[in-house]
Amino acid sequence: MKRELPLFITAITGILIILNFVFPELTGGITETLRDWTIMIASFAILLGILNLIIVNLRKSLEPITHLEDRIFSIIVILSLVLTTIIGLIYGIKSNIQSFVVFKINNDYIFPLIETEFLKRDTNIFTGVIFNSVYTPLNSATFSLLAFFIASAAYRAFRAKNFEALILLLSAAIIMLGRVPIGDYIFSIFGIKISLISDYIISVLNAAAQRAILIAIGIGTIIISLKLLFGVEKSHIGKGD
Repeated sequence: MKRELPLFITAITGILIILNFVFPELTGGITETLRDWTIMIASFAILLGILNLIIVNLRKSLEPITHLEDRIFSIIVILSLVLTTIIGLIYGIKSNIQSFVVFKINNDYIFPLIETEFLKRDTNIFTGVIFNSVYTPLNSATFSLLAFFIASAAYRAFRAKNFEALILLLSAAIIMLGRVPIGDYIFSIFGIKISLISDYIISVLNAAAQRAILIAIGIGTIIISLKLLFGVEKSHIGKGD
């Protein structure tokens, strides 16, 4: 019964959601209730994730075998979570944009001129300080570090070990040269406009490959959904006795 009941609930819920697209006037109220339940369950899942984050980092910060660096990072995570939550609850998460007028003296002329400049600043501590001044720069720094990993992965991938790797190497070289003005300048000696070849690879060959991948993903999603609806796929309910 522990395995059959979740499978039955999954099947009924999936069938009702599918029927809502075909007969919205018959299943509208039921599906709206199911969507509200989904929001409530997701809220409890977020709460569970927060508690798990606190427990795991508290355990790391208190265990004597944990390295000092790991303890410091765990404490920073807990303090950031608590501080952000408290400030968000007190000040809210909506931006409070206020306009300011700044007067500046311009001495570039014979007579000093007073210029006005209109500035906008978010006075909400949560959005203006924590989000815009702390989170956004850290997020940008994290993504900028990915460029080095991408360059390293590209160096390893662009080794012409076989025919497929050679095609990848040539395609990447053509696209990179076609995206900069020096590419057309170099190949103009041979009467070739490499930017057109680059556009053809991106708009035709690459688009065709991406559509084939998306079609395969769609077919796989339909198959997995049908397996879930009919109870063939049971991995999401765990192992039974």
